[in-house]
Amino acid sequence: MNYENVSRLEIIDSKGRSYVEYGIVGMTFDLQDDGRTLKIFVTADEEKANQTRKQLFDDLTQLSQQMGLYNI
Repeated sequence: MNYENVSRLEIIDSKGRSYVEYGIVGMTFDLQDDGRTLKIFVTADEEKANQTRKQLFDDLTQLSQQMGLYNI
């Protein structure tokens, strides 16, 4: 698999998204404990991640205002 274009990591469990990280610039996978544990080490560009989060928040706020919903 090619991961070089990945910029967001999501981990989904039975309750839905349990972990989301934006601005991914690197990931390393490591199997430990005789193959029973998968660890994912994530490197994120905090500036890019914060820009993405702000844009998502702004878009959601604008959409909710257009729909006449409560202001976030």
